[in-house]
Amino acid sequence: MSRKVWRTEEIWVKESITLKQLAHQVKNLYNQANYIIKYQLRKSKYFTREFELMNILRYHPTYTALPGHTAQQTIKFLCLAWKGYFRSLEEWKKEPEKFNGKPRPPKYKKKDGLAIIYFTNSQVKIKEEKGEGKFFISFPKRVGLKIVTRLDPSTKVKFARLIPMGTKFKLEIVYEKEIEERKEERPAERVLALDLGVNNLVAGLTSIPGEKGFLINGRPIKAVNQWFNKRRAKLQSDYARQGLNTWERKMLALQLERMFKIADYFHKASRKIVDYCLEKNIDTIVIGYNSRWKQEVNMGKKNNQTFVFIPFQSLIDKITYKAEEKGIKVLPTEESYTSVCSFLDNEEIDFHLHYVGKRTHRGLFISSQGLRINADINSAGNIGRKVFPTLFSVESNYGIVWGAVVHPVCWKIS
Repeated sequence: MSRKVWRTEEIWVKESITLKQLAHQVKNLYNQANYIIKYQLRKSKYFTREFELMNILRYHPTYTALPGHTAQQTIKFLCLAWKGYFRSLEEWKKEPEKFNGKPRPPKYKKKDGLAIIYFTNSQVKIKEEKGEGKFFISFPKRVGLKIVTRLDPSTKVKFARLIPMGTKFKLEIVYEKEIEERKEERPAERVLALDLGVNNLVAGLTSIPGEKGFLINGRPIKAVNQWFNKRRAKLQSDYARQGLNTWERKMLALQLERMFKIADYFHKASRKIVDYCLEKNIDTIVIGYNSRWKQEVNMGKKNNQTFVFIPFQSLIDKITYKAEEKGIKVLPTEESYTSVCSFLDNEEIDFHLHYVGKRTHRGLFISSQGLRINADINSAGNIGRKVFPTLFSVESNYGIVWGAVVHPVCWKIS
């Protein structure tokens, strides 16, 4: 049995005058449409709908300056942003504790800024280069782009977008793909639990008796962030000393370089995790997450800075889509109290005034019986126990204790 999903191919495109000009014109239309919406809401509390905006702006210079479909898509996505804002506002009124603050309406783009350029599937086509066997994406003539892609002409493209990223543009081609699903929904039998962190980017423990836990080194990501922070501080210092404020482009280039390095490491790590699952016939992955990682993390000044700089959601997304394509189910679960409760003691995962185990220096966790295990493996075991209490119970699955207690395998990502 198969189901259809949307996937995205990312291609980085060099900045050009044509693309910058087009993105600037999209920004003009976006701001013009946004002004009409805000004006009508302020004047009569009426939300101007998508088709009304198109009728109003059809002959306006900001609309006619763009390809027709691109102009329509710009207005469409602006209206979607406003609808999302209204939904969030209603939710905030009912349950404000779910939010970090009152939702804000879509803002105007900067006067000299750029906006995302949208293309429909009738504007972008995947064609084959004659005589070379390569495939490329063709765009409307005025865009002046011809980009090589790994997708073939049979791919069902949904839409494409060019996102300004400072010194480059990121082309995202959103397409439809069929993936195999499990023939029947059956109970999980072999589960991998993952805990995400700083020094150990990923700690994993399976429900397979006797199988060692594993760790993926997080220090390369820390090193990238330290390099970025030093370079950024030097840039700011140099330009401040010279009395200049034109360092923005260099900063954007620096941010892109950092993003590329982290994305590359995450792709390799997620691929290794999924390959491991296939090798061990694992059918389910449980990943611990915290929706307030950035807002409430309290790990000391140095660790706080590092932790906030690691885009964990990006890693979760990469593991999820790679696993789903292989028929492996992914279940994110809240990780609260998993690092302070003792996995080996089957301690209830909740707040306690006194915990039966304790975390010590050098990343170890000691159970009430004096058994020492890696602290991140302890967290991973508790994350698994939250969703599958029987499979990760040291009482009903005693073989898992051996896998947790022995020294975990350290995976190298290269």
